[in-house]
Amino acid sequence: MRSDKKVIILDNIDSDCIEQAMFILRDSRPKNIDAVKEAEQIVENYTKRYHYTLYSKMLKRRHPSKKMIACLSIAVAVVLGTALALILI
Repeated sequence: MRSDKKVIILDNIDSDCIEQAMFILRDSRPKNIDAVKEAEQIVENYTKRYHYTLYSKMLKRRHPSKKMIACLSIAVAVVLGTALALILI
């Protein structure tokens, strides 16, 4: 089986997570389109979106959730209450 498909391979990608990108063209000779520029733009848009998603997840991790704050508050209250009870006994 032989295919006449053409492939664009991008190597020099400014990304920490993507080493190489491969694009398979629909037509073997695209007309009126710079396929390499379009492929570069797709990778650039993806890496920007991925970086934003990764950054927003990191920001969420920095702030403790409401459940975590409630659990820590209860734990501190139990420990302090136990310590106070032992002191008064």
